[in-house]
Amino acid sequence: MDNNFIDAVRYLLDNPKKREKMGKNNLKLVQEKYDYQKISSNLNSILNSILSEDK
Repeated sequence: MDNNFIDAVRYLLDNPKKREKMGKNNLKLVQEKYDYQKISSNLNSILNSILSEDK
């Protein structure tokens, strides 16, 4: 196993505040980037654009 990975895991195990901050940041990122409403709205816009070009 890669020593860098092991060191990173140890660092996070030893630093609960850093773990918590990273967890919150990653949750926010996922909620913003992979929000179903945003994805469906973007897809709907793309499909409408494609369909309007065919007319």
